[in-house]
Amino acid sequence: MKVSGDSALAFSAVFNAVQIIAGTVASLPLILYRRVGEDGKERQHTHPLYEVLHNLPNPEMTSYTFREILQQHLLLHGNAYAEIIRDVTGRTIELWPWNPEKVEVK
Repeated sequence: MKVSGDSALAFSAVFNAVQIIAGTVASLPLILYRRVGEDGKERQHTHPLYEVLHNLPNPEMTSYTFREILQQHLLLHGNAYAEIIRDVTGRTIELWPWNPEKVEVK
């Protein structure tokens, strides 16, 4: 019998385990650092990606939801992908999760 990530979710033990792990990982603090010297680091609240990663990856989901979805994909499919939307200057303005079953790595 072939089992996919989606079919495994039909089992309550798998569903609950994925929800617990993904929710826990998504709830961890997301902090961006900049290296200072060889061993040092400092927090970067002004980094261009901070707002996208920490607060609002896209207009439809919070950072928590985005990270929870990516963790679920990782647990169920072995990989997680996100589309990067950039503005005309090349700055990342949105991140959208992609279904890993519909991605072909070349």
